[in-house]
Amino acid sequence: MVSVVAVVIIILILTSVIAKDCDNNMMEVSIAGFATELVSYAPTLYFGWDILKSISYKQQEQKDELRLSTDHMLFKPVSDQYAKERKKQIQLVLAAYTLSLLLRGTVLGFNFNWDDYFTCTDFEGVYIVTSDRFIGQAMLVLIEINQLLPHLIIPVALYIIPVKRSSKSSDLHLVIHY
Repeated sequence: MVSVVAVVIIILILTSVIAKDCDNNMMEVSIAGFATELVSYAPTLYFGWDILKSISYKQQEQKDELRLSTDHMLFKPVSDQYAKERKKQIQLVLAAYTLSLLLRGTVLGFNFNWDDYFTCTDFEGVYIVTSDRFIGQAMLVLIEINQLLPHLIIPVALYIIPVKRSSKSSDLHLVIHY
């Protein structure tokens, strides 16, 4: 409930920042973006680690039960591959969130020290943030990379990791004709 209220407040702050003119816009957007990342990062990290622990615990339980059974030489747990895939997915999403938060923090730190590297121009009601300096342009590229991260990482986690690996096996069919 607290995180929902915080997200609503941050959205209201972002809309007021966007509605402003170009004066000191980059600093306020950086603060609001970092706050949004931080508010969404905490529950994601907590629940992600909780899911990883529960998957590991259940996987260990299955292995212990299998060791105690008499058929342990013949059967392998079916969900072992599933658990490995889920762990990889969760770890990749947590890594993406962590990287995104670090990039937001870097941009925010840069804006605290060198906010004058950016210029904002109004072109027919659209505000465009640019920079004539190399460091400012690098920060703008970093902001764009940070915005692309979810679009690159989440599809990999959802669609590429779970794809079953095809094994190179061949079936031998023996046909006897009389």
